[in-house]
Amino acid sequence: MKLASLDLEVTNKFSKLFIDYIQENDSLKDYYNVFPHVENFEQLIKERKFSAENRKILCQTLDKQYTNISKSTSLELSLTQLAMPNTFTITTGHQ
Repeated sequence: MKLASLDLEVTNKFSKLFIDYIQENDSLKDYYNVFPHVENFEQLIKERKFSAENRKILCQTLDKQYTNISKSTSLELSLTQLAMPNTFTITTGHQ
């Protein structure tokens, strides 16, 4: 089997903004001081401000959402860890 690849920009299926983002174009420096690479996570975490009150509200809201759902052990552990001040999450999305 032969494998071939194309640069995403030649497919004309992605926005210029997305292409600029994955190519880490300098034009996005006003929006991203560092790009999300594993080696940058420590810096990114230090820059984030998430108050104890906001964390409490988040945990209470998630707990309420799961009230009528059977929670797995791993979910229970995740929710417990989320309440800890040294826990951070990475949220991604694509529309």
